[in-house]
Amino acid sequence: MTAPLLEGDTLSRVYTQGDSTITALANASFTITRGEVVAIMGRSGSGKSTLLNILGLLLEPSSGQLLVDGLDTSDPTVDRAAMRLSRIGFVFQAFQLIDHKTVRQNIEFPLRLTTLRRHERAERVEEMLDRLGLAHRADVYPSTLSGGEKQRTAIARALITDPEILLCDEPTGNLDSARAHEVIQLLRENTGPSRACVIVTHDPLVAHACDRVLHIADGTLEGKGPLARTDDTTVEPSGTGLDRRHAIAIAADEAVQSFISRFSRNILTAVGVAVGVGALALNVGLSSTASAQISDRFNSYLARQVVVSSDQWASLPSSWVENVDSNAGADRVRNLNGVLSAGAVATANAGVGVGLSFGAKPQENPDSSTSSAVIVATPSALDALNVEVVHGRIFDSGHIARSDAVALIGQGLFSQLGGVWHPGLQMWMGSDRVEVLGIINDESEAGHLYNSVVIPPTFQPRAFDDGLADGQIVINVDPGASDLIATQAPLAIDPSEQLGLSGSTGLDPATLREGIAATTTVLLYVMAAVSLAIGAIGVTNTFLVAALERRREIGVRLAIGTPRRAVLAQFAFEALAVGLIGGIIGIVLAVDVLIVFSLTQGWTPVLGAQLPLIGLGSGIGLGLLAGIYPAWKASRTDPIESLSL
Repeated sequence: MTAPLLEGDTLSRVYTQGDSTITALANASFTITRGEVVAIMGRSGSGKSTLLNILGLLLEPSSGQLLVDGLDTSDPTVDRAAMRLSRIGFVFQAFQLIDHKTVRQNIEFPLRLTTLRRHERAERVEEMLDRLGLAHRADVYPSTLSGGEKQRTAIARALITDPEILLCDEPTGNLDSARAHEVIQLLRENTGPSRACVIVTHDPLVAHACDRVLHIADGTLEGKGPLARTDDTTVEPSGTGLDRRHAIAIAADEAVQSFISRFSRNILTAVGVAVGVGALALNVGLSSTASAQISDRFNSYLARQVVVSSDQWASLPSSWVENVDSNAGADRVRNLNGVLSAGAVATANAGVGVGLSFGAKPQENPDSSTSSAVIVATPSALDALNVEVVHGRIFDSGHIARSDAVALIGQGLFSQLGGVWHPGLQMWMGSDRVEVLGIINDESEAGHLYNSVVIPPTFQPRAFDDGLADGQIVINVDPGASDLIATQAPLAIDPSEQLGLSGSTGLDPATLREGIAATTTVLLYVMAAVSLAIGAIGVTNTFLVAALERRREIGVRLAIGTPRRAVLAQFAFEALAVGLIGGIIGIVLAVDVLIVFSLTQGWTPVLGAQLPLIGLGSGIGLGLLAGIYPAWKASRTDPIESLSL
C-alpha cells in the first residue's frame, strides 16, 4: 500500500504557563493523500494554526508522530529546513513578501537556496510569472501591488520549488470575494495528482471548494478520515540542506541586496562606526604629531636639569669622572642657589659584551650576552639624574673608595638578557666579573642611562682601554631656576673660561619627548578607547533595532527553508560592510582633521603607515563585534512568532 503524503498519529502540543498547562492540540490523527485539497476549519484559538505549523515543520509536537511521505519527521537526522525548502510551500495570510525585493526576486528567492544555476532559476521564474499572470508586474516592488497581486506572488513563491505539500494560512483572509474566488481557483489548479494542499480557513465558501474538511475545536480534530498507515515503508530523508560554501555565498549576496535597500540607514550606522574609528585614528596621529612638538614647549618652563659640557670633554682619560666630581669647581656649582645636586658622568668609548652569569662565562653561553652602552657616574650624578632603582641599591662612596667591581643595569637590558633578580647577582663585562647592585627603571627621568650599564668611576674594567667620551656635569635644580643655573654653572666650574664650557637646560629633546609622549599617548588612547566603546554601544543598538524591525522578513526566510547559519552569516556580512565603510570614512576624517589642526598650530603632521591599518582593522573589528550578537539574535528568531506580527 502506498504511504499517505501526510500522516499524523495522536499529535499533541502542550504549552506551560506558570503552574498551568494549555493544550493547543490534542491527539490529532489524520491522513492526507496526494491530489487532495483539504480544509482545516475552526474558530480563532481552536488550534488550527498550531496544526498547520506542525505540518510545516516549524513546530515540533509535544507528543505523537508526523510522517511526511512515510518519513518520521522526529528523526534527529532529518534536516527540517531542507525539507521545508524541497517539499513544502507556504502561502501566508499576510502575504509576507520581502519589501526590498521585486516580484521576480520574491518568487526566485527559494530557488536561490537550491543548487540550480542562474539561467535555470530564471527560466522557472519566467514560467511561473506567466502561469500566474504576473509577467507585467515582475519588476515592481510589493508596495505597489494590489491585494490579489500580492497573494498571487506569494502563491508563485510557494510553488516555485515544485513542492509536494502546499500549506495555506487563511489565503483569502485579506481579499474581497472576487479575489478570494480567484485565489481558490489558483490553488485548485496547482494541486495536481502529485501534490496535496492544506488550507486553514474560517470561510465556509473556501471550505466548500475543498475536497475534504477537517474541523478542529479546542485542540481536538474531527472529520479526520481513516488512518492509512503502512508498516514496512522506509523513506530516506529528503534534502541535505545547503553546504557551507553555498550558504555563505547566498548570505553574502543577500547582505549586499539588503545593504543597498537600506543604504541611507546603513550609511548613518557607518557614520557611528566612523566616529569611533576616527577618534582612534585621530588620537594615534595626534600622539605621534604632538610628541614631536611637546618637548620644545615643555622644555622652556619645566626643565629641572642642567647639563654642562664642552668640546674638550669629547675624549677623556678613565679618571676624569672622579677628578671632576671632586674638584672645587663642582663644589662651587653645588653651592649655587637653586642647585639640589650635581655630579659628573661620561660614556665608555666602546660597547662591552655584557652577559648575566650564574656560574658560567658568557662565551660558554653566547645566547645570554649582548652589547650595551656603559656609563661611568658618581652617586651625586645619579642623584642629579633622579635615578630610580627597581631592585637593589645604588653604589656609594664606600664602593668607590674600595674600587669595587659593582654595577647597575637598566631594566630593559636586564629583561633582554633573561635575568632573574636576587642579591649577589653576578655579571660579566668582557673578562671582568661584576656584582649587580641594582636594576634601574628605564622609564625614569634618567634618559642618559636608558638600557645601559652604570659603573662607579674607580672601577676600571680591562675592556676600557680607550678611556671615556662625552663627559658632562649634570645638575638638578629647583623649578624655574634652570636658565639661570645654565648661565652660572660654567663660570663656577671654570672661572677662567679656558675649557669652553656651555650649559643647556633639561634633557636632550628626543629623550624628553619619549617620556612626555608615553604619558600623552596613554591619555589619548584611553580617550580613543572610550570613543570606540561609545560607538560600539551605539552601533550594537542600531543593529539590534534593525534585527527587531526585520523579524517578519527573517521569519519568512526561515519558514521557506533558509538555514539559521545563513541568516547569521547574512547579518554578520552586513555588519562587516558597515564596519568597513565606517573604517574608511573614519580614516579620511581623522587624516583631514589632523592635517587641519596641525596647520592651525604650526605643526608638521605625522602620518604613520600604521594609521590606515589601525583604522580599517578597528572599523572591521567594531562592525563585527557590534553586529555579532544582533546577528546571532536574528538567527534564533522564532518564525512562528515573527510571522504572527
